[in-house]
Amino acid sequence: MSKKTKTLIWIASALIVIGILLWIGVLSMARGYLTNLTTEVYQTKTYEISDAFAHISITTGTANVEFKPAEDGKCKVVCYDTEKLCHTAKVENNTLTIQVNDNRKWYDYISINLVQPTITVYLPGDAYGALTVETDTGEVYVPKNFEFESMDIAGDTGYVLICASVKGSVRIHTDTGNISIDGISAGNLDLSTTTGYIFVEQTETGDIKADVSTGMVRVSDTRCANLFSQGDTGFVLLENAIATGKFDIERDTGDVKMTDCDAAEIYIETDTGNVSGNLLSPKIFNVHTDTGRVSVPPTTTGGVCEITTDTGNITITVK
Repeated sequence: MSKKTKTLIWIASALIVIGILLWIGVLSMARGYLTNLTTEVYQTKTYEISDAFAHISITTGTANVEFKPAEDGKCKVVCYDTEKLCHTAKVENNTLTIQVNDNRKWYDYISINLVQPTITVYLPGDAYGALTVETDTGEVYVPKNFEFESMDIAGDTGYVLICASVKGSVRIHTDTGNISIDGISAGNLDLSTTTGYIFVEQTETGDIKADVSTGMVRVSDTRCANLFSQGDTGFVLLENAIATGKFDIERDTGDVKMTDCDAAEIYIETDTGNVSGNLLSPKIFNVHTDTGRVSVPPTTTGGVCEITTDTGNITITVK
């Protein structure tokens, strides 16, 4: 390569870098003004709900869903969306039903849309029956002001935050969306995501099922009957997690770490992932690794603690 060609390559590379930096600067200066580029016309529509209902069912696409207490004691649903992709709210079969109506033509899909549609549900009561939400990319937030009989939420990439207690089962399944359960009591938790994370904090529940592919599972300050978790490369972090029954955890390359945890029985299996931590009571250890290192207490009382890895290390202490 000639000296002239090298010089031209360096000049071209420098111009590309300068162009990128200039574009980043323009975006930073624009900030909130980018929303002016949208070609969709947004509007706010309020539905006053006078009929009584026990259950809530919401079907949406990209809208964020949030629940709030009704300070005036009246139920209403406030939707911020477009005329062609809008939501309706009504009571039917004892259920507050909120649905999306998609009246877009093919050419509407090529429009610029930088605004997030929203659905805000103001509830006058504290306790309700079943809550069902189906969404694609929208976020879902249920605050601690409410209690439900059951909860079933399905989504793709949206973030789900649940702070309301549920008497029965909580089922939340997403693809890449994150799931967070914070400060609730529930009958049981069935949580699943692929690349997203699952956080369970300060919760009392029956069984916890937390399955991921590459995402992280973290359970802290939580009491449960049993904890089940399956995954591929996802990391498992248990902090002050207590199960009256068992921990049953399977991973391929993901590590498992326990801090101030305990269960009547513990079963952990990984391939290349490491298993470490400290337990609150003695266990009868049955551990095996092919090429990894092992360090466990020589205790001979307590429940079974069975840990198997291929190349992962096993390091457990007992307080």
